[in-house]
Amino acid sequence: SAWHLLGLIEDILTFSRLEAGKEEVVVETVDAGDLAQDTAAVVEPLVTNKKLALRVRVPEGRISIDTDARKLRQILLNLLSNAVKFTDAGEVVLVLEPEAEGGAVFRVQDTGGGIAPKHLETIFRAFEQVDPSLTRRQQGTGLGLGVSRKLAHLLGGELSVESEVGVGSTFTLRLPACRSVPSSG
Repeated sequence: SAWHLLGLIEDILTFSRLEAGKEEVVVETVDAGDLAQDTAAVVEPLVTNKKLALRVRVPEGRISIDTDARKLRQILLNLLSNAVKFTDAGEVVLVLEPEAEGGAVFRVQDTGGGIAPKHLETIFRAFEQVDPSLTRRQQGTGLGLGVSRKLAHLLGGELSVESEVGVGSTFTLRLPACRSVPSSG
């Protein structure tokens, strides 16, 4: 689909800028709940096509963080689209929680096949995939998670994963309340 192709192109361009050290951060105050809801709405057609449930859990009240909204959206889109891609039955859940120090925690949970412990770091390496065979069922460049982790670090955050084979995976993105940008003077 056009949406999938656009995502691949964005990941490739972002990867190139990250590798060259030229990816810029544009900090703005972001309503994390609104951004989570809007991003989930983008993947809704993918979820509907696979007859999965998509749930978004956002707390009452506003969680504001100072970060780069475009990069945060790209991370969440990568996590959500991967969750949908690797889940054949059940649900994909996006959870937003406030962080103790004023930041935000995003969790993308799925009921997919899960990831073996030996592959939990491999999936974050550029162009690496758990199933590199020509007969694999899922397509992709193997860039999305690597780009997402690098973007998380660029935003002052962390991206981690917990998974159990046969049960599913949970990707956790922790972002600080404020992404400080070094002054240029």
